Amino acid sequence: MTEPIQSGGKAVPDGKTMSRQQRWAMNNPLAVWAHAAVRSALKRGLITRGPCEVCGEDQTDAHHDDYSRPLVVRWLCRRHHKAEHAKPIEGGVKPTK
Repeated sequence: MTEPIQSGGKAVPDGKTMSRQQRWAMNNPLAVWAHAAVRSALKRGLITRGPCEVCGEDQTDAHHDDYSRPLVVRWLCRRHHKAEHAKPIEGGVKPTK
């Protein structure tokens, strides 16, 4: 086994590099947990997917305003979800991870 190398500041065994998604998941464990909670709740019928709150599109993603409240989501279509993430952060502070 080779020595771990650095990838985005994180050690990776066997000289492999981490994908952008893997780095994001490693740096955002609360968000990963919230996403998993939504997937599980949808599968178990505890919550239901709603239409986009902006345009009414049926195909939607769950958007978390606060990852510490994993089942409190806003349903947004892909276009409006991407637009929500492109907005400047209020007060210059990132939301809770």
